[in-house]
Amino acid sequence: MSCPAIDELRAYIDARLEKVLEAYSPRELYSPALEFVRYGGKRVRSVLTLLTGSVLGLSYRDERLVACALAIELIHTFTLIHDDIMDASETRRGRPTMHKVYGLSRALLTGDALFALSFSLFRDVEDQVPASVLVRLAERARNVCEGQQMDLSLEVAFRSGRVPGLKEYLSMIGLKTSALFQACMEAPILLMYSDIGKRWEGLAEAAYYAGLAFQVMDDWLDAFTESTKKTPYLDFQTGKPTVVLLVAYEQLSSGEWKEVMSLLQACQEAKRRGDLAEAVEIGRRLCAYLKAQGIDVRVRAIADQYLARVEELFHGVPISSEGRACLLRYLESFVRRTF
Repeated sequence: MSCPAIDELRAYIDARLEKVLEAYSPRELYSPALEFVRYGGKRVRSVLTLLTGSVLGLSYRDERLVACALAIELIHTFTLIHDDIMDASETRRGRPTMHKVYGLSRALLTGDALFALSFSLFRDVEDQVPASVLVRLAERARNVCEGQQMDLSLEVAFRSGRVPGLKEYLSMIGLKTSALFQACMEAPILLMYSDIGKRWEGLAEAAYYAGLAFQVMDDWLDAFTESTKKTPYLDFQTGKPTVVLLVAYEQLSSGEWKEVMSLLQACQEAKRRGDLAEAVEIGRRLCAYLKAQGIDVRVRAIADQYLARVEELFHGVPISSEGRACLLRYLESFVRRTF
């Protein structure tokens, strides 16, 4: 097989997303989503879906595969809109978040509409798509919601003084993040074989670990880099117990952890006062302190460990060496991303 160019797949997804979102009314409901899509984005999940289908022998323009990729992208977009509301995020992709521009009610409704629309996309190919595909997408969307509730519960526990265990956190992101990554690889398999089976379960498991690696690096980027595309140090400002803080809790002395919590609380207090400049400055200090203790290196090592597991699992899957390399290069590119 020849590995499709990632930029080509991304451009194709963008064009098809715009076409879908331009076709529905009322425009007050769908225009915010179209704006959101036009802000850009990596399209990690939809591209992974097309790429997996290509590796399995499908054309990336196969309408059944395209419906799966677009559905997963819309489900992901729905979760981002709702996440921004729950996290009180000010910006995403360098722009004001949807609820900041259009208000909570309209943003919630647009997110809900995208979730419903994701399944409507199969209307023109419903007689060619096994029911197992739709069932699996619905299950994975449910997993994301279950993971989000676990995330909220961990935040409540952290605010009340209990530091969640790292295993608890990894179980949460296994639902909240990994579930859609699994859908990206499961949907193309189910299109071709109607059942995952032992032959392909390694690919689905690899997707799970790829999702873990992706989220660990997302936490790392929020803590140790500043991007103009999102609110700097947002996890510190909201007091989320991310993998960065949980690794710090396991690794640091009680005195060092006390310093981390002091800076974290000061960062949150600055945000509550509306002093975002001060919150960012305290976030920088906390970032520097964690780096000085080597926490950034330890967290990256976790992501690398999961990526190594992905590669190991790929070797047990009946795909060509070129297809294996194609998928692995792509997964490595977003795990090792710097933005």
